[in-house]
Amino acid sequence: MILIKWIILGIVFVLTINLGIQVASQYRNRVQELKEMKSALNAFKTKIKYERPPIKEAFLDVSNNLETNAKEVFVLASRYLEYETAENSWTKALENADTYMLDEDIKVLKILNKLLGKTDLEGQLNQIDLTTNFLDAQIAKAR
Repeated sequence: MILIKWIILGIVFVLTINLGIQVASQYRNRVQELKEMKSALNAFKTKIKYERPPIKEAFLDVSNNLETNAKEVFVLASRYLEYETAENSWTKALENADTYMLDEDIKVLKILNKLLGKTDLEGQLNQIDLTTNFLDAQIAKAR
């Protein structure tokens, strides 16, 4: 009887450790994705500032340099641009991409859609700067 209790206790202990490792991994991945998203937005900003490609092409170019699930956001956004506005494609991509980001992170990233493809270049660049500043706060909070 005591042996069965020790076995059950051992199983509970191992399961609890595994659960803790998984939760920690999700937090670590979230921070990594947010950092990569910030870098991607800076790359996007540079690309549209100097090369001025269509937004769809800029999304695809930026996605080629990404490694985390943030890549999926840019790939989806470029696909949705075939039949949606830039604003709607960015929003749908954020909502449909499989990432570790929380709803509050996605809400911060949706700020970018307000001027994306609607205003002049300077307005879009300023909006990207604003979004990356908000991402800094999200990264600090996630840590």
